Amino acid sequence: MVKYNILIFSFLLMGTLSGMDQPKKRKISLIKNAGIGVAAAAAEITIDQPLVYWKNMIQSGKRIDWARPQAFYRGAGVNLASLAPTTAIQVAINGLLNDIQAHYPLRQMVNAWLAGAMSAIVSSPSEALILHQQMSGKNAFETAKNLWKQFGKTCLTRGILPTCIRDGGFACGFLALGPAAKEYLKQYSDNQILGMCGLVGAGLIAAGGTHMFDLTKTVMQKDLASNKGMINIMRHIVATEGYKGLFKGLIPRSMRVAMAIPIMSTVTEHLQRYNAIDE
Repeated sequence: MVKYNILIFSFLLMGTLSGMDQPKKRKISLIKNAGIGVAAAAAEITIDQPLVYWKNMIQSGKRIDWARPQAFYRGAGVNLASLAPTTAIQVAINGLLNDIQAHYPLRQMVNAWLAGAMSAIVSSPSEALILHQQMSGKNAFETAKNLWKQFGKTCLTRGILPTCIRDGGFACGFLALGPAAKEYLKQYSDNQILGMCGLVGAGLIAAGGTHMFDLTKTVMQKDLASNKGMINIMRHIVATEGYKGLFKGLIPRSMRVAMAIPIMSTVTEHLQRYNAIDE
């Protein structure tokens, strides 16, 4: 029920926003949008990497190494190398699709979801590598070498379907719902804190609505030898842990996404404003 309530709320909000006047369209090149995405990703990883580690350890059933805080940033290099092109794809493809057709907020949501889903081609294998690096404590090269030797060169593609769904939902919050909520709240006040609350709210909606897919992705990527698909993994989790099992690790992930969307949206908004050219 939670995920359906979240989706209903999101669409109602976007429907309300559809009556607002649309600002004059400003164009940004595909390359510039990609560069803006890289900058947004770098800012987010610098701040939120410990929450990625915390979430992964909870979901994979591993102990959090509180005695070694430097472990919190284990995999940060790979994560940045992953999130930078991932966010670049999201921002660039979303900008391209919005230039083609984005007259209504609902269409902006669809464009954002498509951009996010496409970015999973990069994020899914790199996150599988990060997960095993965090569990093994080895560097990225050694981890990848061991995984390829043990499971084959295609092992890191496991979990790409739930990653597509999750990244599509995140991109909706980051590129459509968050900015739209912030713009909507401006009608009542120019207070920056109120606008940030809109972005945080979009982050919480995105995290709650996509978390079961993030969890399923992590479970699939942890067990690279298994051939169970997304639906079978979800059924197994529900059968053994109940529906609450689908929301394991929700707190650290919600904290991360609730912080990530304001950070990334603010960086993206300012850089796009600076680089935009009136149509």
